[in-house]
Amino acid sequence: MSNSSIKLEMRIGVFLFLMVFFVFSLFGRSTRNVHGKYTIDDIQKHLVFQIQTERNLYQANELIPVSFQIQNQGFLSFRFYVNQKFTESFYIEILDANGKEIQEQVEVLNHPDFEITSLQKNLVENLNGNPVKEILLHPNEIFTKTFYIKNLPVGEYRIVGYFIPYSYDENYKSQLRFVSKNRITLTITEEQSVFRFVDDQEIPKEAIPSPDEVVYLFLMAEYYKNWDNYFKYIELQDFILSYELFERDYRRADIKTKQNLLNEFKNFLKNQPIDPIIRFQIKEVHYLQPHVAKVFVEVLRGKPGYKVEYLYEYELKRKEYWKIHHVIVAVQKIMK
Repeated sequence: MSNSSIKLEMRIGVFLFLMVFFVFSLFGRSTRNVHGKYTIDDIQKHLVFQIQTERNLYQANELIPVSFQIQNQGFLSFRFYVNQKFTESFYIEILDANGKEIQEQVEVLNHPDFEITSLQKNLVENLNGNPVKEILLHPNEIFTKTFYIKNLPVGEYRIVGYFIPYSYDENYKSQLRFVSKNRITLTITEEQSVFRFVDDQEIPKEAIPSPDEVVYLFLMAEYYKNWDNYFKYIELQDFILSYELFERDYRRADIKTKQNLLNEFKNFLKNQPIDPIIRFQIKEVHYLQPHVAKVFVEVLRGKPGYKVEYLYEYELKRKEYWKIHHVIVAVQKIMK
């Protein structure tokens, strides 16, 4: 036999060996059974089932949401069916602190978004005539179904979820079932009353803001340029005397001229060339008399590039309520 014939036979042998190895490898890695369908192990391997709730502490008589989540973590799409009434395909097991099952003693409500009446248009029935809903999960998709547990007594509980989808394949129907990978632990406490106890103390019929509260609201009104509130906290006829630009003319003016000066003063306060407030802090409150107080405030004003810190001394007087009558301003610090 020639060397060329030997080489040819060797090549054919290697080729046949590789073909046989490849074929057996395919059968070894196949994800389908002899009928061309995916096996139970493959489905349970790629579909991940777990349950979740919003929190672990609830009060008695609260509805407790429990969400069933089925995620396809494989690379293939899966189609399965669930009972539209969601009484056979989904199941919640509730165990008390002693490990005793109590789910028969409580009520489990269906999520209102999945009322059976809303699914009648696409009604599908299985071989036994029961309504079912088809669910198709592509890779990485999640199907979620929520139930509400009602009237769970006070105590500690553990919840386990079961998912048993329906299949037209009778073998799958008896074998395809999932137990949630996780467990939910719940603590139910006594229901707290929405009413709060108020002791028998004398409460004033109307709350009057204190001097420092009035100054705070006054400066906030300036900060937000809310002029209606701004002028609500000052006694304008006295406040005008704190400004040298108006004080002399106002003291000498007759009644009609004083009114005109007050209107001009109001426009001045709204449009005065003063730097805007950056921040302020109330430092002290001194009561000179029961109806006279002084409030000291540090106010930082400025624009990009420089800042000036002022100390404001407001004098307030109270008749029906506190109002600002006078103000003295001093520069404390200039910053760049």
